[in-house]
Amino acid sequence: MRQYPEYGQEIGPPYGVIFTAEAMRKSLRPQYDRQLRKHPIKIDFGTDVVIEMDYSDFIRRYSKKQNELKYVLAV
Repeated sequence: MRQYPEYGQEIGPPYGVIFTAEAMRKSLRPQYDRQLRKHPIKIDFGTDVVIEMDYSDFIRRYSKKQNELKYVLAV
């Protein structure tokens, strides 16, 4: 992991996902506001886990095999 002086801490995987999804939402928000409310952003890193981030910044982690919710992180 990298140390970023402007954040004062290491940026781990959950924060990287948050920053990525936030950048995607901010770039799409004016035109696609209604679609982002209906359909959350899903990020698949090629592992057995899919991370889903909805419009209100809730992060859900799903297992592909069992399609079960692992945890929810509110930002």
